[in-house]
Amino acid sequence: FGSDGPWLVLLRTAGSDNVLARYRAELGSAVARELEGPDEQEAWQTLENFSHLVGERQPQSLLLSVTLPLRDVQPLLTEFATVAESNGLQCAAIGRIGVGHLLAAFWPASSEFAMKNYADALLGLRNRLPIDASVAVLRCPPAVRQDIKVWVSTPTDMESMRVVKNVLDPNDVLNRGRFLF
Repeated sequence: FGSDGPWLVLLRTAGSDNVLARYRAELGSAVARELEGPDEQEAWQTLENFSHLVGERQPQSLLLSVTLPLRDVQPLLTEFATVAESNGLQCAAIGRIGVGHLLAAFWPASSEFAMKNYADALLGLRNRLPIDASVAVLRCPPAVRQDIKVWVSTPTDMESMRVVKNVLDPNDVLNRGRFLF
């Protein structure tokens, strides 16, 4: 998309000419450019196909799904860059503003890359995650799979399950004392 900085925010809007003019006025200089027609379609298609495109262009890539509170998105993106650089990786991420979900891809920065660095990078990322965040490996090179945990529990997993159980079964009738609670 051609961003001058580390961030590029895409916003899709629609409405009458008056509504669009109001959006432009309210967003002011934050609007770097507007896309229409084929350029707009290509931009959204590229985002939709992020995972596939990364895998196609970087077959040895590691693809992660990260869920986290909105307040932690920017600091974690900074951590992504730090961890990538310290482990000989490059990274890219896309996300949905307002949801707290990121797809992050990491791939070797050079041909001198050791597959062990993926496990180190993933451990480094998991150690930097906020307590209420989670990360899952969606794709990794086969040579790395035995060295990493695809899923790990977070400190909030049990509490989250307990809250759901209490909402769905406030009288504790179902499976009392079984499985988890």
